[in-house]
Amino acid sequence: MWLQADAVQMRDTVRAQAWLPLTAAEVREVLTSPSRRITGSREQFTAVVAEALGDIADDLRTDRALRAQLWHRRRRNNDWVSYVPAEEREMSTWLARELERRLRDRAAVLREVEINPRLAETDGDIPDLLAVAHTTGAQALSVPGEVKCSWHRQVVTAIRDQLGLRYLQGPQGTTGVYVAVYFGGSAWDTGDSRRTQSARRSLDRLRQELRQHAADLAGHGITAHVCVLDAWLEADALSDQSPG
Repeated sequence: MWLQADAVQMRDTVRAQAWLPLTAAEVREVLTSPSRRITGSREQFTAVVAEALGDIADDLRTDRALRAQLWHRRRRNNDWVSYVPAEEREMSTWLARELERRLRDRAAVLREVEINPRLAETDGDIPDLLAVAHTTGAQALSVPGEVKCSWHRQVVTAIRDQLGLRYLQGPQGTTGVYVAVYFGGSAWDTGDSRRTQSARRSLDRLRQELRQHAADLAGHGITAHVCVLDAWLEADALSDQSPG
């Protein structure tokens, strides 16, 4: 118990030494812009990133043009006949750009940055996303994020095996974000094998299973914010897209 108490005291001491009061300009900026946040800890910054992801999820549900950015059209005999989802790496890159646009000057969102180096036979840890911001005390905060598409075999377990037990066990702290992108719909080319793999579970089931894993991680002191993006696309979207 004394070791735990000492660790808490050391943490509080470091935080107190790093803390700086807000400047008058920073206070005015927050008061005049409701979207601004003061982020003094990794937990607060993670909440900001999770909120931005929630906004993206809301927009995807209502904005079919935005949703179509996650798909590639297929042509046959000069006609657009079907869609296939973007590859997972493309999805991560799109999400990084979209997050950075919404966070604006509050943070940078990096792709595939090594946060823990390779050690002997253990591979280095390279999350799909790494959001980075600076606090008012000039301290850098970083939040790792993992992205999986619904056809991936580890779409449910990676929140635990990659994010929870690897990325959130080192210097990045114990708080991160996990994004699952659910693809489906009649516009999806039936010849794409990923369609069958994605259909193994419904959107609701995917969300439920991920929330359960997040709850299990929370029992071990790890906070994984879950965001499930609905990228469902129906065939009538084809008629709204002109060839380009």
